[in-house]
Amino acid sequence: MRFQYNSVSDAGLIRHDIGGFYVANNDGAGTVIHHNKVHNVYGIGIYLDNSTSNYTIHHNVVWNCGWEYILTEAPPGFLSIGAYDGIRLNTPGNYNLIFNNTLYNKYGLGYWGRNFKEDMYGDVVINNIFTGSYHVSENVVSAHNLFKDIEARLVDPQSQNFELSATSLAIDKGVILKSITDSFEGQAPNLGAFEYGKEAWHAGHNFDAPPKPEFEAFKTDFMNLVTNGTFEQGLNAWHKTGEAVQIIQEDSWGIETAKTRMQSHSVANP
Repeated sequence: MRFQYNSVSDAGLIRHDIGGFYVANNDGAGTVIHHNKVHNVYGIGIYLDNSTSNYTIHHNVVWNCGWEYILTEAPPGFLSIGAYDGIRLNTPGNYNLIFNNTLYNKYGLGYWGRNFKEDMYGDVVINNIFTGSYHVSENVVSAHNLFKDIEARLVDPQSQNFELSATSLAIDKGVILKSITDSFEGQAPNLGAFEYGKEAWHAGHNFDAPPKPEFEAFKTDFMNLVTNGTFEQGLNAWHKTGEAVQIIQEDSWGIETAKTRMQSHSVANP
């Protein structure tokens, strides 16, 4: 599944524990969220809530997420809930890949969890620009990112131009990732959602040039290639070694003692 080249804004005006893109308790099975612009969200830009796995999020620009970009004063109780991030990966959440995104303003990447609070095993964060907060567990592989203590030198963020200027410290600082940075300029890929020296991509509708999506299988580095790894499709793609093997169906949402750990299915050999 693909979510691509959308412009999403002014979401979450009624409640803030929500995202411009939002999924929960879900096996993405290789779903890709890419080349979207998400901004002015009273909540979170791109939100993978608890028990969500196997998503790739790349080349998105996310800015102005949080109450102060929507309201004139803080809502009651916002400090205790704190549901504001450009991208959030709530736990448990595994094999979610965050590549070449630009997150602008104070809220960057974060997480929260009620059960398995630190489990972000398989999550990888590479080639991104974070001008604000960054908070992940020790399970996460994090490399070649630019953080708020180093100025990104974007062209004109106040006018929503998040391309890299000629003096940006993000130029040629990235690493090559299959299907992500295949057509980079210069000595190495850039950090963030735009490649300096190439025409910038655009998001949102254009009735004069309707999209022509390509439905091709997507594979990239660090991707979990196990088919039906969460058993949401029963034993499809698996071979039983014993007749006693069975599928357990139980909602694991927020329950650390559940027999299913992610989503609603598991396998057992009683």
